[in-house]
Amino acid sequence: MFFEESGRFYIRIEERFESSHFLYKYFPDGSDEPIHGHSWKVELYLSGKKISARTGSVLIF
Repeated sequence: MFFEESGRFYIRIEERFESSHFLYKYFPDGSDEPIHGHSWKVELYLSGKKISARTGSVLIF
């Protein structure tokens, strides 16, 4: 998503992904925790005052 508000430009990126893992020798008897998965959502927000005329990118410095 890309938008302008009050003279600033904003970019929002959202991604979702899945991952799995297990914990090696996690329990006191030395056994492993079983493999299991997680679902993740990552959101990134950036803003800047200018847009590069050459690339159309928001400049954040």
